Amino acid sequence: VVDTEKAKQQILNPLVEKIHQMYIEHGAEDQWDEGKTKESLNLRLQPITETWFAGVDPEHDRGNKAVDWILQLSCLLVLIIAAINFLNFTLAESPMRIKSINTRRVLGSSVSSLRLGVVAESVCTSLLAFLLAVIVSYLLSQWPFISELTVGSIALGDHPLLLVCLCLAAIVVGIVAGVYPAFYATSFQPALVLKGSFGLTPKGRQLRTLLLCLQFLITSVMVVYIGILYLQSHYIFNSDYGYDKDEILYADTWELLDKQDALRSELMQQTGVVDVAYSQFSLGTGDRYMGWGRGDKNHQVQFTALPVDWHYLRTMGIEVIEGRDFNEHDGDVMIINECARKKWDWVKMDQKLLDEEMSMTVVGVCRNVRFASTRIDNNDSPMVFLVYGEKYLKEGWTNNLGVINIRVAAGIDKVAMRQKIKDIFMKLGAKHEPDVKFLDQQLENTYQEEFRFIRQVLVFSVICLIITLIGVFCMTMFETEYRRKEIGIRKVMGSSTGEILTMLSRRYIWLLIGSFIVAAPLAWYIGNQWLQGFAERTPIYWWLFPSALLAVAIITLATIIIQSWRAATENPINNIKNE
Repeated sequence: VVDTEKAKQQILNPLVEKIHQMYIEHGAEDQWDEGKTKESLNLRLQPITETWFAGVDPEHDRGNKAVDWILQLSCLLVLIIAAINFLNFTLAESPMRIKSINTRRVLGSSVSSLRLGVVAESVCTSLLAFLLAVIVSYLLSQWPFISELTVGSIALGDHPLLLVCLCLAAIVVGIVAGVYPAFYATSFQPALVLKGSFGLTPKGRQLRTLLLCLQFLITSVMVVYIGILYLQSHYIFNSDYGYDKDEILYADTWELLDKQDALRSELMQQTGVVDVAYSQFSLGTGDRYMGWGRGDKNHQVQFTALPVDWHYLRTMGIEVIEGRDFNEHDGDVMIINECARKKWDWVKMDQKLLDEEMSMTVVGVCRNVRFASTRIDNNDSPMVFLVYGEKYLKEGWTNNLGVINIRVAAGIDKVAMRQKIKDIFMKLGAKHEPDVKFLDQQLENTYQEEFRFIRQVLVFSVICLIITLIGVFCMTMFETEYRRKEIGIRKVMGSSTGEILTMLSRRYIWLLIGSFIVAAPLAWYIGNQWLQGFAERTPIYWWLFPSALLAVAIITLATIIIQSWRAATENPINNIKNE
């Protein structure tokens, strides 16, 4: 076992000593702070098996334990409500089989053999369902959309242990679903059973109601949760970015660095091109950019530095709220964001940021923009746009503005414009056709993990809803069968079809409402936990909960009405006569 803290110190101490020597060599001994230096190194020792879920590096530690837990819970919930539905079905079916089972008891069959037969039948049904699921899973694995839902392989052959575990789970579910009905059907005196029906005994009805409520609870949680996920998705793409992301195309220009002026000139001659600018990075498409640390005797600052040319803020539609924008003759100047302005209260326009040789002059303050993803609080992160000048070029800083940003007018055919841009690149001597991208579409790739997760949860939610509706359908079917005489009498006494349907639906709606009241805070908690992964996130609006309840209620009512319609519209004489 490795002593992590001891190993960390063995690596950290020589590094700190080396940095200390550098301070001494540069005559900056008075600025040396060992504590801050160790803190800034942020040395990380992590077992390689745990790095995926470490969460320290947002670019590489992409695993999220909360997301993984939620997906596993979603799988478990689907299995639970499927098992509940199967048990519900076997329970509702048992009253129809009581007479046949007890007839065999009268003819000499033992109770144990009858019970074993019911359980065996249930297990066989469960195994048959498992076999069909394997076949369907194989067919789905060939569908590209399904493969996009996962990062790893979903081929059945790559997961033999999982198949064995699921097969055993199918057997267990079959046993559980068959044991209670088997004991229930053989728990009565045969003579009493052959005289009447035991379809709606209070105990049996209470158990089925409880199981149905659990299904409603799980489905309600999933529906509200998927609503929260889509609220965040909408927030990501429709909240204010601080720049015009919808009208920007961009591409790399590393092959044409020496022809950037000619490239700009050619593009500006194209109808529909509003402005062209160069930058080192593509704004908003990542979480990690160039970090700068600067200091003098009075101040120490840390910020994200985005090198650009003087056209950039105009091209991106970024508003300057204090000072001025860059101009053509600027060099070694910067524009800071609102957050930096608040934290650096000593800053004055047209003066150096710090009292040191390489410090740039601050010429303006711009609005906070979403330069990184919503996982980072962009409104609390100091950031500067800077234009290199003679001072930095002399120090060996070269032109690294390899990204071209092209703003087009609203309504322009951006697909056609994209092809024109490619043609101009090739005309100026590019060796490879450039990959010209729409900035708003590229932003989607920044959140591909989140969107994959949303699609996964959506699939689970749909499955939960379908299984629950099957349960409602089955229970409604059996209940209408057992209440045919009551329905017939009510119709003879003057009840309308609508009143009959209302009577049959009322019980389920109250069950749904009660289940939803319990599900709502649970769904809010789970959704809020997921939102903690975003520094900038949507509020959970109150109207989401009644909307989710209404959606589930409408689908549930439709299922009940479809199943109950025949019994509600049938000639009441037939029902009374058959009884």
